[in-house]
Amino acid sequence: MIIGNPEVVEAIMGKRRTDAAVKTLEAKGYKWNGGEFWKPSLVETPDFNTVDGQRTRINELELLLAEKMEEHRTYRNKTLAAIKKTDKALRKALAVLYEQHELLCDHNGRPSNG
Repeated sequence: MIIGNPEVVEAIMGKRRTDAAVKTLEAKGYKWNGGEFWKPSLVETPDFNTVDGQRTRINELELLLAEKMEEHRTYRNKTLAAIKKTDKALRKALAVLYEQHELLCDHNGRPSNG
């Protein structure tokens, strides 16, 4: 029976440990050129913790940017609504002033005596 055989189980676990060690060394930039030891890379390997931290920070900044853009749109829309309301009120006041001018002045724009 192969499954319960401790030698087979040890061989499988040993292979898994070896595979994990190889992946770890390769991820750290080590090279194996035969012989007893792995050699470190002369080129600096990326710090994946830093990369993950940068990804997290980028995501945070993108969310903040989206929030600020939405705040800007809201502010802009409120400002435009206030400008339109003020413009409408000014036009109405100007029309009233024009009507009063027409009533109080003759056709030459001079005050009428009547």
